Formats: sequence, C-alpha cells, structure tokens
Amino acid sequence: MDGGTFEDNGTGNLIHKSGTNNYSKLSVDYDLGEVNVWRVSGVLSASGNATYQPAVGITGSAISGAIPITNQNRGFNYTLNMAEAKPRPGTLVVSYIALGKWQDIRDSGNGQMIGSGTGTILFATGSAAITLDALPDPDSAIVLSYQESRPDPGFLWVILGGSG
Repeated sequence: MDGGTFEDNGTGNLIHKSGTNNYSKLSVDYDLGEVNVWRVSGVLSASGNATYQPAVGITGSAISGAIPITNQNRGFNYTLNMAEAKPRPGTLVVSYIALGKWQDIRDSGNGQMIGSGTGTILFATGSAAITLDALPDPDSAIVLSYQESRPDPGFLWVILGGSG
C-alpha cells in the first residue's frame, strides 16, 4: 500500500516490513473484517492490495479458572497447569487487575503470550509461564479462559498453580 509492504502480527496490527511507510498505525478489526489506516500527515487517495487467509472465530464452550491473589502469592510470575484440558493455540487469555484496571495477556497462537505481560505456553503439555507487567491488586484474581484443544471437552477440572 502506497509503496510499502505490511504484515498482520496476529494481534490486530499491521507491521511495516519493507518499502515506504507513511502511516502512524494500521490495524485489522477481525470481527468487522476491515483494515483501518492512520496516515502520518496529509491526505491520500491511493489503492492497495491485500492477501489473506479466510478464517472464522473459534466457537464452543470456554474453559476458565482463577488464581486468587493474596499477600502470600502476589507477584509478577505465575505458572499455569492446564494438562487435563490443554488450550487450543490462539485461545488462551489471562486477565488480571492492576491499579484497578483490567489487563490482558493473550496467546498469539505460536506459543508466545503478549499484551500486558509476556510468557510462553507449551501446547503439548498444557503448561504456561507468565510474567505480568504490573503487580495484581490485592484480593483480586488472575483469570484465564481458553478453548480446549480436543473437539469435545465435556466436563473437566482445571488445576492452577501460582507463585510470587
């Protein structure tokens, strides 16, 4: 577009890869199926080409769990054990409250967790390690939600573990 090449990073942002970049931000709204573009300055009337792989949102029952935050386990680093119901790639969301605001860390589908923290997830074992950007608020919880990798999960228990 406009002499530049951009690539979707899987989290709704188009990242400049080569050529001209006259944009301050390019984003993809997956639900609406639209690309939004913010030009650095001036007015532009141009055309662009896009290639894409059609996809649909993953549907089905979500599995969720929580780690209560106490003074004893409040910290930046936590481990998650989801061996009994392993997450499907791209579906794990870990949310926590810091300074009264919800923060999210998302599985980008390739084993990396990104957002208001970082981490890794091993889909084969169902284990994940996350590092939060901020301390979670006392007396709150770290909440996780995901789709199981098996097509029919049935009723399952999720065992979680936290460490400060």
